[in-house]
Amino acid sequence: MAKPTIQQLAADLAAGRTTSAALTEQAFARIDDAKGEGKRAFIKVYRTAALAAAQASDAQRKAGLVPSPLAGLPVSIKNLCDVAGETTLSGSIALDDAPPAKQDAPVVARLRAAGIGNLNFDLIYGLPLQTSESIRKTCAHVVAMAPDRIACFGYAHLPRLKANQRKIDESKLPSQDERIEQADAMAEALVAAGYERIGIDHFAGPGDKLALAAGAGRLHH
Repeated sequence: MAKPTIQQLAADLAAGRTTSAALTEQAFARIDDAKGEGKRAFIKVYRTAALAAAQASDAQRKAGLVPSPLAGLPVSIKNLCDVAGETTLSGSIALDDAPPAKQDAPVVARLRAAGIGNLNFDLIYGLPLQTSESIRKTCAHVVAMAPDRIACFGYAHLPRLKANQRKIDESKLPSQDERIEQADAMAEALVAAGYERIGIDHFAGPGDKLALAAGAGRLHH
């Protein structure tokens, strides 16, 4: 059976024969299919964010707001294109330690403009040569791109388990006290920019569902 084209899926969405949430769940099923290539083809799958964006797109469509013919269609981005906050590996382990992209590649930016509605960033502190000041500058760049949610993690240096980390000059790593200062600097910068702290290391914009749920006391561990 032939797979439907983008045009067919867009037509089905427009006619109400399917929903963005249903198409996204179908995409997850294909990725998870043990008989397929999904497990090997994807480096990372943003299930929660993708489903949340799909549900938001369905709500917009129900309200008569359709920003483009692509709105609501699940997409995957080959790891050759920069996605803000993510490391572009291009299939090479030599790029494992490359810094995350500062901004979306034009193709990714156009997809977002066409209705990809949810943006999450992961930030890392404790990297070689990082300082509290450089952390603040990174946060300023991130805030300028207005992600919905931000997760902050400490770099884990495990050279015995990860061969690529053996290339790192350990004298360039921050001390434990400096790591704590960097984590505090990151949190302070994000809260000052209007993000709500959720738990220890997650932050959400004031209009994000996670922040609203936290404010209403509906989050549970």
